[in-house]
Amino acid sequence: IGKIYALHNLGTVCLDTREYKKALSYFKQSLGLSKKYGHIESTIFNYKSISDLYKVSGNFEKSLKYYVRYNEVKDSVKTFETRKKVAELEGLYNYEQKGKELTKKNAELKQQKIQKNVFILGSIFLLFAFIIIYYAYRKKKKAEQELKEHHDNLEKLVKQRTKELD
Repeated sequence: IGKIYALHNLGTVCLDTREYKKALSYFKQSLGLSKKYGHIESTIFNYKSISDLYKVSGNFEKSLKYYVRYNEVKDSVKTFETRKKVAELEGLYNYEQKGKELTKKNAELKQQKIQKNVFILGSIFLLFAFIIIYYAYRKKKKAEQELKEHHDNLEKLVKQRTKELD
């Protein structure tokens, strides 16, 4: 990459000293290396420098040709950067959406857990209430049975005493 810049700088010096053929040679060598190594930034400024050289030397047709290439490469870089930025933003948006979905699902799971616990506690409470009611019912039945037995015994006793008195 250093050689790309060195050749471009030599071309710039030759352009400033109006040695157009040498400048063009240096710019084209620099451009060739830029393309070979895929160095977009230097490809852009080499196209611009060659366009400027042809403009200064009066060859407007070639100047326009290289200026168009300069703009095409520059625009493709901007398009690439824009697409990259859009992709990054989409990724960030998707990440945030997943985070919101995860938060929502966690809240739903927490709510379901609470509902499950309330159901279990309610069931336990009802079971205890049922046991207490059943125990009270059996106690009442037992008391009624004892009372009935006591009542029957008293009746027998009253009948017996009544017979004895007669």
